[in-house]
Amino acid sequence: MPPIFSVERLLPTVEVQAQYIDGLIDLFGGRQNFETAFSADQIQLSRLHLKEAIPAENGPNDYEEGQAVSLAPDEVALVRYVLTSDGTYNWREGYDCLPNYGVRARLRKGEKEVIVDLCFQCRTLRVAEAGQEVAVVNFEFGADALATIAGWHFSDLGPLPDTDASRVGPDNFFFPAAVAARRAEEARRQQACADAIQQALANASSVEIFSVDPTWWTSEEAKNRDPRPKLENRWPIDGTSTVTSPDEIKKLAAALASGIREHGVNDGVMGCFNPRHGFRWIVDGKPVTLIVCYECLQGTVSGLAGGSWFLTTRSPEGAIDQIFSSHGLKKAN
Repeated sequence: MPPIFSVERLLPTVEVQAQYIDGLIDLFGGRQNFETAFSADQIQLSRLHLKEAIPAENGPNDYEEGQAVSLAPDEVALVRYVLTSDGTYNWREGYDCLPNYGVRARLRKGEKEVIVDLCFQCRTLRVAEAGQEVAVVNFEFGADALATIAGWHFSDLGPLPDTDASRVGPDNFFFPAAVAARRAEEARRQQACADAIQQALANASSVEIFSVDPTWWTSEEAKNRDPRPKLENRWPIDGTSTVTSPDEIKKLAAALASGIREHGVNDGVMGCFNPRHGFRWIVDGKPVTLIVCYECLQGTVSGLAGGSWFLTTRSPEGAIDQIFSSHGLKKAN
């Protein structure tokens, strides 16, 4: 397939410096791996095909790797730039599917190598090392550029959902000026979400609190074998209680909101979701459910206008754990 655009036109005109952001460091499994990816001078792409129709774990070794294609220097520069830019990743967006990775990128610098698997169908990216998954994240804002380059080399990728090569350029999200604007918008959303949660929760007459097990099920059958009740039909409940003290409710509201407000747009987030704290209360006769993970610093709230997926710091966890403990609830390991 002939190039749809010039790679040189897409590269930034200023010198690119490494963004040592916690989310990027965690994604690549450490600073050394991130620096290998950032400075890679060789990148090979290969097609991936599942060995089994429905793998049990969907790990890196569950795929057959096709013949590798070495990228040209200008393609290396663009792919390297996209993969190591904070603006490529939608840190707020979780993933609720079983990715079918179609392309593997091997980024090399000397004898060091970083492996990145890409699922263009659900915009999911996985970093792997020694046959093990390191982290998974949504790469929505860099998908157009990566899908276009992959399409040049692999005609069997077929049509990719919502991919538009005309969007791949300096105005796309992963370029510096647009990244700054997107971060400002993310900060505004965080503040609005914190305000909505604190106001709604502080006015509740009672709040159900849940200690949940952060189990990820490999199948619906495995989930159904667990006899414990499930929060949001997903997370096993190890214990529950009801908070009715207005002072405790206000402490919960303030703690949850403070973590959301404190999270900076450059703080990053892990590519997992292992929640241990759940909350449910009533607003205008309808239930609101909030689930938060202080391991990977993110949470979700449903049933509340102005709230959805949010990021948080770890600072509220101690105060919340104290309230849970005072109601006889133990946090899962």
